[in-house]
Amino acid sequence: MENRRSARLVGWICAVVIALATTQSFAQQHPPQKVRLAVGTTVLNVGYPMLTLAVTLGYWKEEGYDVELLPVGASLQAIQQMVAGNAEVAEASGGPKGVGEKEWRCPLNDQHGAHRR
Repeated sequence: MENRRSARLVGWICAVVIALATTQSFAQQHPPQKVRLAVGTTVLNVGYPMLTLAVTLGYWKEEGYDVELLPVGASLQAIQQMVAGNAEVAEASGGPKGVGEKEWRCPLNDQHGAHRR
């Protein structure tokens, strides 16, 4: 009888510890990493759902990123802003990538339209 009570008590203690450890307030929280994304457009609208919806629906926050979208004019200006250090990532077309690599001697990593240094 005593063993049964002890086992039940240990079980309840384990359940409480597991429940507390899995809650967000108890788990360690890291501040989201700030990322500035230069977009090759003057107006962010429904034509950029892959960017605007990810921010609105909180997908990047879930992954640990605090993304700020920066409309900068065109693809070349987006890459210029990234190379200058005003953005960590640039969303641009492929043409200006060659300009950046040749004229500025800055190797760019192409990730399906998003460029990063």
